[in-house]
Amino acid sequence: MKESENQTQSTTPVEAPASPVPTVIYEMKQPADTAQAMDAAVLTAASKVPTTVYSQEHIENYIVDSIAPNEELWRAFAKPSNKAKFIQAAIDPTRSMVKSMLSVVAGGKWPTLDACIPPGTILDDVDRMFYEGTDIPRELPFFTVLHYLSAMLLQQDVQIEVEGRTTRPDFWTIALAPSGAGKTFTQNVIEEIFGKGVQQFPEAASAAKFVECLRDNNHSLWLRDEFAQYLRSVETQSHMAQVKDFLLRTYDNNTIEHRTKEEDVIVADPALTIFGTTPLATIKNYLSAESLVDGFAQRFAFVVAERDGRKVKPIYQTKARLPAIQQKWAANLATQFHKVYHVDDVGIAAYEEAFYMIVDRSGSESIDESFSRRIMWRSMKYALIYHVITGKTDDVLHAEDLTYAARLAALNLRDLRRLMDQYDMPAFNDISQKAKAFIERRAATGTKTSKRDLVAGVRGVGKAAEAQEMLEFLAEDPTLAPHIELTSTRTAKAAANKAKS
Repeated sequence: MKESENQTQSTTPVEAPASPVPTVIYEMKQPADTAQAMDAAVLTAASKVPTTVYSQEHIENYIVDSIAPNEELWRAFAKPSNKAKFIQAAIDPTRSMVKSMLSVVAGGKWPTLDACIPPGTILDDVDRMFYEGTDIPRELPFFTVLHYLSAMLLQQDVQIEVEGRTTRPDFWTIALAPSGAGKTFTQNVIEEIFGKGVQQFPEAASAAKFVECLRDNNHSLWLRDEFAQYLRSVETQSHMAQVKDFLLRTYDNNTIEHRTKEEDVIVADPALTIFGTTPLATIKNYLSAESLVDGFAQRFAFVVAERDGRKVKPIYQTKARLPAIQQKWAANLATQFHKVYHVDDVGIAAYEEAFYMIVDRSGSESIDESFSRRIMWRSMKYALIYHVITGKTDDVLHAEDLTYAARLAALNLRDLRRLMDQYDMPAFNDISQKAKAFIERRAATGTKTSKRDLVAGVRGVGKAAEAQEMLEFLAEDPTLAPHIELTSTRTAKAAANKAKS
């Protein structure tokens, strides 16, 4: 505490100076000598004890500074008139907390899945059930629960507001799990916990059918096995070609308008939560290095789900624990959530501190900043999930929520690095730089570059399909897009529009 300039040597309380607004004055007696304080006989009426005078403002500031690190306490009980003081006082402790909780990232390691599971939450209960009763990779039930929660919030039209910008709690993930890892079993068990209230997106065998399904099942959960194969069909089959455009618009929540033979299909505010799975061993057959680093693939987070050292279980045993988990979370999952959750200055401080730590780490892992930025923004959506499952009922995301979310974002980056290790990424980067220089040289003479030109002019680009993917990747750069000739009209139009903007 800071001492007031008004001090006296009298034991008599000092009166406050006259003021238009009454000021409460407190006295605190401080013995001049410790020995005197312990010997009552020495303290006579004539002895003088130093007195420090504190105003109400001093006392309130001390209380605010003391309680500020306990965010859940002051958010729940502080008077509205004092909230601004608590927010400002909590910023520095928040930054320190984030540094501590993410210290493993700065130290050159990655968080574990355990570090992303708050004790006593539905993630904890489900993880224990699957860990003890099955040999299924822990990441599968963990992320399945996350996606069900995401879809549940999405269907209630919940949004997150950050600095005046709103976003929805939808996110897209591809889990890299071996065949026979228990994906279907996991989804069936998690569906039992959530009941039939979470709407699911049906299969669509064409672009026209996809947009109709999206219109009729907007804001739903899309669970799909062999997802890399599906993305490959979108890239290579003409009747699926428009699906990519529809997905890009869905990711940005931009209105989709599509004309079929029978009608004009309009999907306003499209949004999906997507959880796809595919084996890590075969993903290179369907997702090229060029596709992995283009803007479309970056919209997905990748999760490596591998079996650990648990003994193989001949029969999965989850039935005994399932009723208790259903009963425990039934009320929570039926909650009518706030329509908008906000991120105030405390949350911004937590996000910024985590952002710099994780972007620095991703740079040291040779992961492009475009990946880490998208994954960190996704952590805002993770934070809402953590806010809900830890039992918080206010409409402001806490620093704790954002820090757990940042740990999970770090895991996404770790698994992305593992996926990239499956490819010869240094070779791809080298070829892309050569292709960029080749396009720039031709642009200087006023000549556009086609995939045929690229195959003929750049060593390492051996096939027309590889050239097309490389050109589409490079067309993401608005300075190169006008000088690239793309055979795909839809991709060329998208690149041109991006170049204009």
